[in-house]
Amino acid sequence: MLGAGQTALMVRSDFLRLKTRLLCWQVFTRYLVTATFLAWFRERAFILGWVVSYVVFAPVIARQMLRYMSLSSSLFWEQLGRHAIVAGILTAAVAAYKMFSIPAGLIGLMIAGGSAASSPGP
Repeated sequence: MLGAGQTALMVRSDFLRLKTRLLCWQVFTRYLVTATFLAWFRERAFILGWVVSYVVFAPVIARQMLRYMSLSSSLFWEQLGRHAIVAGILTAAVAAYKMFSIPAGLIGLMIAGGSAASSPGP
C-alpha cells in the first residue's frame, strides 16, 4: 500500500532523509522485538518482529508520505479499512469452506492444505 507513494517521493531529498531515519527505527524495533521473544517463539520471533515493526511504523510513514503529497491523512485509514473488510470476508469464506467441506481430489486438497497452513495442527 505504501510502496508506490514512497517510490514517487524518492526524488525529494527531505522525504528520503526522513524515510531513512524511520527505516532505521523500524529495523531497530524489528530486532528488539525479535531478540525479546526469541526464547519463546524461536524462528517465529523474527516474523513477530517484522509484523510489529510494520504495524507500528506504517501509520507514521503513511502520514508523512501523505503530508509530503499534500493529501488527506484519512486516505490511509480508508484503505486500511477496506483491506480489513476484504480480509474478514476471505477469512469467513475459508472458515466456512473448512467447516462444511471435505476435500476430494487434488484441487480440494490444495485448497484445504493452503487454507490450513497457518492453523496449528494436532
